Amino acid sequence: MTNAFLAGTYWRRVGASLERIWENVLDWEHLPVLHAGSFAAVELIDAGAGGWRIRLTPQPGDARAAQVLRLDVDKAQHGYRVTTEAGPRLSSENPRRACTERAL
Repeated sequence: MTNAFLAGTYWRRVGASLERIWENVLDWEHLPVLHAGSFAAVELIDAGAGGWRIRLTPQPGDARAAQVLRLDVDKAQHGYRVTTEAGPRLSSENPRRACTERAL
């Protein structure tokens, strides 16, 4: 990605255990349920130990505006990255870290 730039950095305290955070990150099926105002449907393309690929359809359910997202997880480094592979915001990346305060 040649034109990538850092748009911002923020820290946020989450009232959940690391186990619960990882469970949420890996749970692609919850996206249209808990974020119903944003997403109409989700379809699994493939998944493995290191993440998943999904087709995510935004509201109001226009499949022509769907995105293909890839999640890459590196638990050893406490991080994960969501990359848009197709659709709107093509090639955007959203890297994140999940760690305890002791690890900061």
